[in-house]
Amino acid sequence: MGSGAALAGALNTYGIVLTELGRDQDALTVDREAVALYRQLHARYPGRYRDALATALRHLVIDLRTLNLDAEAEQVEREAAELAG
Repeated sequence: MGSGAALAGALNTYGIVLTELGRDQDALTVDREAVALYRQLHARYPGRYRDALATALRHLVIDLRTLNLDAEAEQVEREAAELAG
């Protein structure tokens, strides 16, 4: 796992912790960063990071829904669905 993947994974985990602590806005910020990193990794290595990106997108959707950002959540859900094929 490269440093970008390690950072994305750590951010993903940190986002979960922040959500569990009720720090929803902070979780959203961290999860957006994780998704951005996974998007870059997926663009380079689609087969290798597809599942990780899909998981990060699902976490982002939870954050967006929690903060009532439903329109953006729907866009992210569509992206996740496209990954699933």
